[in-house]
Amino acid sequence: MCADDLVDFRGKLPRRVHSILFAKSQATGRDMQVIVREVMQQWADDELHAANVMQRVLRSEGVSGEPPGSGGGAAEESKGSGA
Repeated sequence: MCADDLVDFRGKLPRRVHSILFAKSQATGRDMQVIVREVMQQWADDELHAANVMQRVLRSEGVSGEPPGSGGGAAEESKGSGA
């Protein structure tokens, strides 16, 4: 991953999580941001894999991945919600 692939994200963490990240950073000599980025990348990879497996299973069983009555995604949902 190159620096151009990174976007800024800021948020609050529970103190316990921050303390663990700080300790891990101290123990490994790696920046907390790098550790968080690696954890989030693994989580995102796992979520994408799960979504792909789900789609494959649904497709193999002839089940639509769309909720009943959705009609095609977010654009349709926003029309019906009065937004």
